[in-house]
Amino acid sequence: MRISPSPSAACPIAACLIAACASPSSPPADTPPAPVAAEACAAVQDWRSEVIELPPPFAPSLPPGRETLRFAPGMFEADSETYFTYAFVLALDEAPPNEAAEFESLFERYFVGLMSAVAKDKEAPLEDAERAVFAVELQPTDNGYVGHAEIVDAFVTREKLRLLLAIDVDGSCVEVRASPQARAHAIWSALDDVTRCLTCDR
Repeated sequence: MRISPSPSAACPIAACLIAACASPSSPPADTPPAPVAAEACAAVQDWRSEVIELPPPFAPSLPPGRETLRFAPGMFEADSETYFTYAFVLALDEAPPNEAAEFESLFERYFVGLMSAVAKDKEAPLEDAERAVFAVELQPTDNGYVGHAEIVDAFVTREKLRLLLAIDVDGSCVEVRASPQARAHAIWSALDDVTRCLTCDR
């Protein structure tokens, strides 16, 4: 499934992170009360965190709510094993999509809007051929979806990138883990720890 990006506001700085272009918000609570979650947080304490309100300016058609993110230490280092590896939780104010195609559309709008805004801020807007790359394909699982996103990394390499996705849905809470690494890589265990550390509390 492919879409064309809608116009979006440019990021305020060229080196903005995933949460850039978003409205300011209060910092996340990084020490949840549950012992298991606290242990998971300790294991990934060097993962940078952000909280933004939804929808972000770069994807105004996303549903309202809050997004809590954690970035691997090598998120923006192309030669790192944890390059472009991160997890985020969407605490939505409404019921999430209930079909794979709707989730595909949601995440395509998210990635296209984000990368378009970053590229525009760097005064090098995405070209038509680059925008045509973006696509998300998902398959249902017992708890949500698995699949991948084809994107262009406007932050670091300006090259095509395939992100593997694992998505769990629990009511209005959507947990997302993303990495270009194969699913057998140890980073996916760390991503599981990260999602146990995150919270959907509003």
